[in-house]
Amino acid sequence: MLTVLRTSVLGAAALLFLVGCQQKAHQPPPPLQVQLEKLSTMLAGSHFLRQNCHRPDIPDDVKLQRTAMRVAEHRGWDTQAAGYQQLPALAQARYLAILEDRQLLTDKCAALNNRTANFVAAAKSDQEDYME
Repeated sequence: MLTVLRTSVLGAAALLFLVGCQQKAHQPPPPLQVQLEKLSTMLAGSHFLRQNCHRPDIPDDVKLQRTAMRVAEHRGWDTQAAGYQQLPALAQARYLAILEDRQLLTDKCAALNNRTANFVAAAKSDQEDYME
C-alpha cells in the first residue's frame, strides 16, 4: 500500500513538473511597429474579404477595429501608445496594397481566409456592438 501511494505521489509530482515546463515563458511585447503591422494586416485582410470575396458574414470595420484593440490588449500590448492612432491609416494602406496585388482574386481570397480565420472568428463572437 505504501509503495502504491509513493508511486502515485511521484507520478503526480512528475506530471506537475512536465506541465510547468510546457507553460510559455513571459516574453516582452514586440516593437510597436511590429504590433501595428500585425494588426493592420488582420484589419486589411478582413476588410478585403468582406468587400471583394463575398464574405458578408465578416463584421463591419468598427467591430474589426475593436477586435484588433482587444487582441492587442490580450497580448499585453500598450494600446495607449501614440502609434496606435495610425492603425486605421495603416490598415487602409495595406488594403490598397492588396487591391493592387496582381495575384488572382480567388488566390487572394483563399490566402486571406486562411490568414484571418481566427481574427474574423473573434470579431464575430464580439457581442457588444458599437461600444462608445
